[in-house]
Amino acid sequence: MRWLAGRVAGVAGVVAAVFATAWLLFALLRPNLFPPDPRPLPVRLGEAMWDAAHFEFGRTTNLGGAPEVGDVLLAGLPADLQLLAGGVAAGLALGIGTAVACAGRPDGPLAHVAGAVAVVAQCAPVYVVGLFLLLTFGEQIGTAGLPFGIPLQYVELTDGGPGRWLAAIIVPWIVLGLPLAGITFRMMRGSLRDSAREDFLLAARARGVAPRVLRLRHHARFAVAPTITLAGAATNATILNLAIVERVFGASGTYRHLDDAVATADVGLLLGLTFVTAAYVAVAGVVVDLALRRLDPRIP
Repeated sequence: MRWLAGRVAGVAGVVAAVFATAWLLFALLRPNLFPPDPRPLPVRLGEAMWDAAHFEFGRTTNLGGAPEVGDVLLAGLPADLQLLAGGVAAGLALGIGTAVACAGRPDGPLAHVAGAVAVVAQCAPVYVVGLFLLLTFGEQIGTAGLPFGIPLQYVELTDGGPGRWLAAIIVPWIVLGLPLAGITFRMMRGSLRDSAREDFLLAARARGVAPRVLRLRHHARFAVAPTITLAGAATNATILNLAIVERVFGASGTYRHLDDAVATADVGLLLGLTFVTAAYVAVAGVVVDLALRRLDPRIP
């Protein structure tokens, strides 16, 4: 419990530091974006951080009625979390699962094909992949000639029901998870190869443990820790891809407002997005640490 409390405090510290840095950069480089205020800069920064701690960032000028930035962000959090959770799960499952499947024959045809696909998945821009899937399998516009198609836009769970929601979100999950699948496959494959001669694996093999059981129950569990760590380090790239996916698929997440906020220099909305992004990255670090402690009891 003490460890978890320390990690939560660390999350708060990271978010506060990132927000303060962003606020200072705006205040020093673009002071015209803020209302005139004769008070000293540290006082203004302290007030801004106090407001941010209460999820108050002022009003946005990009939406009708000038709503509170906090309300706009809260409305987009469910879509963000649904896309992030599903995309990360899809990427990890695809990358790690494929690496484990190829571990039995690391130099076989499947391993070579999977390696090539992983490189493409890691390098292909997500907006290109997303648009390609929409043009190929999208409803009414798909060229694949299938009797069904994926919805062209994100559908809220409360609007279209579970079936329609799943049909609309599964492709964004795949698109968001593909780059992560590429890097986790390559990392997991290398980790499996490097750890293949560990003493406990050799001992289990000598006792007659079936190769498949050995690979799934023992070898993969031992080798997955570096892969999970790498996935956590790639959270910032995953969130960048999330912003693009929300734009391509019209998802109602927080990052759908990013382009307009940048174009109009909506400092309140930009600071709010910075706050939310820092929280996502920091919380992902805690989740990774919890997973590593679960996978390897030696980790304190």
